[in-house]
Amino acid sequence: MKDLIQKTIARLKKEKMKPLPKWRFILTDAAYWTIVALAVLFSAVALSVGVYLLFQIDWDAPKYTQGGTLHTLFLYIPYVWLIILTILMGTAFFFIRKTKEGYRYKWAVILLSSLSLVLAMGTAAHFARIGMVADDFAYRRVPLYRNSGSSIWKGKNGKSVFRKIP
Repeated sequence: MKDLIQKTIARLKKEKMKPLPKWRFILTDAAYWTIVALAVLFSAVALSVGVYLLFQIDWDAPKYTQGGTLHTLFLYIPYVWLIILTILMGTAFFFIRKTKEGYRYKWAVILLSSLSLVLAMGTAAHFARIGMVADDFAYRRVPLYRNSGSSIWKGKNGKSVFRKIP
């Protein structure tokens, strides 16, 4: 055992290794938590857009189309926002595990607490109409989004076809 300690000390001196400063670890941890906070925030926005789009579905449409209600639901699910939500939740999980004490948390605790926070924030964002604003913004500014399935809800002027009267 004493030989191993001596070899390690000799290698440290030979390669001139020095410990990293504490501020670097603090800064890294703060960056990880910032990424987690942004991922949760944008996940909430993605959830509110998805909920907004689901509320825009005309549930009488299956009566007049082939395939029934399940087919209509799969046709109108906001896949783009579900993918974004999944990626951001995965990012939050990954970076929580990389924080100073993140290794201590069980994966289920991280996942459930992140999901509950996103659900609460996403619900608040939906009632604040952030989902509608984000959907309109994405439709106007992102050409790929305009060609995705959610554009099925947009008219020629870019406004939602199924807007409810306030």
